[in-house]
Amino acid sequence: MIEGRVIDTDTKEGIPLCNVYLSGTSYGMLTDTNGRFIIKNLPPGEYTLVVSHIGYSNVVKTVSLLEGDKDIGLVSLKELVTDLESGVTVESSEDKKWKSRFKRLSKFMMGENFKPKNIEYENAWVAEFIEKKRGVLRPANEFSLKIENRYLGYRTNYLVTDFMLSNRLQYVVGYPNFEPLEPSSSKEEKRWKRNREEAYNGSLRHFFKSLLENTLEENEFLANLTNEDPEKLRDHYERVIDAGNYNFALNLDEPRVQKLIQIEPTENENIKKITCKSIIEVYHLGTVDQDGESPRSMIKLEGSSFLVYTNGVLLNMRSLRLFGDFAQKGLYEMLPFEYDLSK
Repeated sequence: MIEGRVIDTDTKEGIPLCNVYLSGTSYGMLTDTNGRFIIKNLPPGEYTLVVSHIGYSNVVKTVSLLEGDKDIGLVSLKELVTDLESGVTVESSEDKKWKSRFKRLSKFMMGENFKPKNIEYENAWVAEFIEKKRGVLRPANEFSLKIENRYLGYRTNYLVTDFMLSNRLQYVVGYPNFEPLEPSSSKEEKRWKRNREEAYNGSLRHFFKSLLENTLEENEFLANLTNEDPEKLRDHYERVIDAGNYNFALNLDEPRVQKLIQIEPTENENIKKITCKSIIEVYHLGTVDQDGESPRSMIKLEGSSFLVYTNGVLLNMRSLRLFGDFAQKGLYEMLPFEYDLSK
């Protein structure tokens, strides 16, 4: 379990009704009248703890539960003061320009398969934008969106701490927490179950789980190790013709593959370390894209290794760069950490 107390930085008094949760999971709660919280029944691992409250700055911190319970003590929140750059105007939620900007953010944040009819923002107005030169959008401050996802059947609290939307670079830094919705009928319950399975199949976490268990073929993945740099490809499916290139199947039993990729245990039995000296190219033969082809993805490491939970969930998204189908998935198809396909 994780426990602690949230206090006001200046008054040192407890802050009630703070939203405290573990990013990427459905674990979380509100603080009591004294600002205390305790989140129980957690599997061992590394977690990102998010503490937020309207009117206060947010706190995001890593908490390790590898050695049992953790009392993190006091978490101080400072009263929020918005400090906008001089000469910058922030449009209201009634403004056409604001609506256009929020639509742009929503489309990128949700991913390529996003269908607006299945998503309802309960408090979209909290998002405020700064438009810099050449149409570059940045946040005026951090904000927490409350989102009802009728595609997967979750209510998501999504703390957005940063984003950039430009013609050359797009990213969002956010921390989601999931709460299952109550289905209105058995038909809707079955539809959510089917959609969750569809979102999982062929996903990044599905690929990593299959890789750890050496069941890529059984789960309809075709994976290669290659030195084709996806950042140098002019077209998504274009090959770079170079005598120095290599491209062969990712088979953990092959000696040449073992020289390029290793999977090792860590101190936590639920976490594995993957070291890779190559770029990984992935096709999922069990699904098709809009062109009727098996979707293609490429994975490029930022360093020499990364950590993955045994259920396939990546510990740190910034440890990898994703291209193709994996990069097009967004919050619309994101499942909580504890999602289990077999249930």
